Amino acid sequence: MKFENIGIVGTGIWEGPTVSNSDFSRYYPGCHRLSDPLRGDVSVEGTVQLAGKVLDPAKFPQTVKILKETIGDPFRGARERLILPNGVKSSEIETAAARRALSDAGIEPGDVDFLLVQSFLPDEIQPHNAALVAHKVGITRAPSWNIDTLCNSAITHMLVASSLIASGVAKNVLCVQSTAYSKVFDMTESVARTVGDGASAFVIGKSKGASITGAWRTDGSLYPGITLKYASSGNMGVPLPNPRVMFDRQSGVEVVAALEKYSRLVCGAVIEDFGVVYSGIDAFICNQNTVWMPSYTSEIIGIPTEKLFHTYKEYGNVNGVGLAASLHHARKGGRLTAGSKVLVFGAAGGFTAGAVLLES
Repeated sequence: MKFENIGIVGTGIWEGPTVSNSDFSRYYPGCHRLSDPLRGDVSVEGTVQLAGKVLDPAKFPQTVKILKETIGDPFRGARERLILPNGVKSSEIETAAARRALSDAGIEPGDVDFLLVQSFLPDEIQPHNAALVAHKVGITRAPSWNIDTLCNSAITHMLVASSLIASGVAKNVLCVQSTAYSKVFDMTESVARTVGDGASAFVIGKSKGASITGAWRTDGSLYPGITLKYASSGNMGVPLPNPRVMFDRQSGVEVVAALEKYSRLVCGAVIEDFGVVYSGIDAFICNQNTVWMPSYTSEIIGIPTEKLFHTYKEYGNVNGVGLAASLHHARKGGRLTAGSKVLVFGAAGGFTAGAVLLES
């Protein structure tokens, strides 16, 4: 599906407190257990494996290089991350990002026709945050929808927003994503050193010459890979608080194997629909749930790694915020100019894979 004269007209992020690697142990002492099935392994012989798959250095030179460089790093390539302060709710940082996106787009809350929100985690189990964010931003006449596909949420928001505009029922759609990983990871596990918190937002609107092309695939057989589970249950199976992110090692192996298939499928579909070749892409943005994911995906589909843009070192793994934060920094850093073609790919728990090709 291709949407003409529709594009991103404003972006914003929450600029919260940063925790560097040197400060991390002060915040979360005792991280030591390795429980992440997606971290990769390097044998004593130098063989590089990723979820049971031996990587050919000739085929994946940059991925192999990154894995060898970071396998002994307790922070696995992350250098800093944002952490949600105690007492600060997800709706607050979502509101901050939303206001910055509206300012960047040059529009007021009253100009917003739809609000789409993804919260990991929302302030309460139910209701989720969309209506609350609308209230805090000052949006009163627009529908507010909670739309969540985890790491892929930014892509989902772009496609839903573009559909609303193309159908004529909206002119401006505000899309907001947030992550509060620090609240649901077992912070004594080493994988917690790679995650962060954050909030991002963008406005989709009419933009002459811009376009958004998208594709999507779903494979529910991979659902168990990474889940958020309640640590205990109450009477008659009613869930209790203290949810924790859980990994299923076997499903994690299957997810990595599926990446090769689904990244080719969805990225190839948008490339074909747009009528361009991979060499014509100016930038490639991939979700960054691990340090090696962007390079691994780019080498699968054949995009030169110099066209990669991500913010893993600055943010770590931030779920649905990663894609939007990278787009924000690419725009603000001058990486994207008029006519730029940006391929965005995300794979998310569930399992889903999505891609969009943006032309500014």
